[in-house]
Amino acid sequence: MLGDGSIYAHKNQSQVSICGNLKEKEYMIGYVKPLFEGVFKIRFNIKFREYANGLYVYKNSKSLVFTLNKYGLVSGNKKSKGAKIPPWIFSNKSYLRACLRGIIDTDGCVYPRNNTNLYPNIWVSSAIPSLRISITKAFNKLGFSLSSWKEGRNYASIRRRSEVERYYKEIGFSNPKHLIRFQKFMIEK
Repeated sequence: MLGDGSIYAHKNQSQVSICGNLKEKEYMIGYVKPLFEGVFKIRFNIKFREYANGLYVYKNSKSLVFTLNKYGLVSGNKKSKGAKIPPWIFSNKSYLRACLRGIIDTDGCVYPRNNTNLYPNIWVSSAIPSLRISITKAFNKLGFSLSSWKEGRNYASIRRRSEVERYYKEIGFSNPKHLIRFQKFMIEK
């Protein structure tokens, strides 16, 4: 929800949705949809937007919006509402690892350090200042050194070889795109 998720509540319309790229259809339908259905015990719908190369997993539900708000996830514009990792997640390292995995799965990527050093780095991007602060705090709490978010750039990364490998072992990827890229760069390094 903190990455590609959206919580909308206005008058008589309430919706929770997660947007993905059509190229990530397997991840969205095979992982995200069942995850939400398992957690909330309700059926989610799928909408394809081929003209926008998008896929949405969504549910129109006032009670679901209420529940997510109650647990610290904001409705509406995440940037103007100061979206961040809810405080209760910081009380449990398993929750924190799962939250960071979800953020990296949606708003992260795996890239080689440069053209000559193919060792993978794990990048995360966010245009939301309050979320960037909480992402840094979460990684720090788990003992990771996230690079600083430079002025005018909305990304930071894990670059230390030992921490990249520890991320893979302790947090991992649920998005197959990242897992495949990570394994590819590990072989080519």
